[in-house]
Amino acid sequence: MPKSGSIAELRSNLSMAQVGREALARAKEKVELSKKEMNHYQFLYQKAHLDYEKMKVLEAEEIKQKQKELAKAEEKFLDEIAISRFFKGEKDD
Repeated sequence: MPKSGSIAELRSNLSMAQVGREALARAKEKVELSKKEMNHYQFLYQKAHLDYEKMKVLEAEEIKQKQKELAKAEEKFLDEIAISRFFKGEKDD
């Protein structure tokens, strides 16, 4: 118990201490909310990054497939040219 001072001063100090505790509680609440928000956005980032990586792999596979198709088409075209030249050569003989 305090030895000196008035009741009003004591109440004022207690009131200030209560205001300080409430401010601290609000600040802690904001920090917790910010942590939860940060975790949420990290999760969204990881999900988006995973989707991006999937798209990259799918795009690379699609490019490989197109290259194979083009190589087959080119091979077929060259075969047709070779066959037509071969038969043209036979006709000239």
